[in-house]
Amino acid sequence: MAAASGMPVEGKVAAVIKGGYEVAVAGLRAFCPFSQMDVRRVDAPEVYVGRVLEFRISRYAEQGRNIVLSRRALLEEQGAKAAEETRKKIVVGALLPGTVAALADFGAFVDLGGVQGLMPVSEISHSRVGRPADRLHLGQAVTVKVLKVDDAKGKITLSLKALEGDPWAAVPGQLRERQIVRGRAARMTDFGVFVELLPGVDGLLHRRRSPGAGTAR
Repeated sequence: MAAASGMPVEGKVAAVIKGGYEVAVAGLRAFCPFSQMDVRRVDAPEVYVGRVLEFRISRYAEQGRNIVLSRRALLEEQGAKAAEETRKKIVVGALLPGTVAALADFGAFVDLGGVQGLMPVSEISHSRVGRPADRLHLGQAVTVKVLKVDDAKGKITLSLKALEGDPWAAVPGQLRERQIVRGRAARMTDFGVFVELLPGVDGLLHRRRSPGAGTAR
């Protein structure tokens, strides 16, 4: 039987009860703890009610009167298999689909399919990005380029910026000498202010105007 072999069983989530869920399995009443329903905690437990899902039987006793289920065990196994396949695709230069899994001040973690990589804030866009949360949101689908793979440290560096192309390619068609343009002050230095004219293209506004002032950088 499924309890002995470990084979998955289908069950319909009937209700949220104390500590977990009541699940109907082959005409029997079973219990799935909150911690065993998913790999991540959900804010609204009722989201699973009425759904037919696959579970693994972790306990079968009293001739079916005491059945405990785990969906998390199946999801973790599936995730491990997916991660194994994903690792084969993670090579420098590869373009991969992913999902934004977490945001931090220094960058965004992207789930590539059971394996996560870090996209530093400097690799989100050619445009200056203050915080990753200003450009990205949790669960967002993205396509990223693999910049670096450090097997020894288990680190993967990703980039969205690399897919935007060379920002200077747009300069000849949009900027010309003596043109009056609007820009955003990007940063100040002792010798002047760098102004963002186009995404990824800054111009230098010297503190004292002199021949050659305003050269792009």
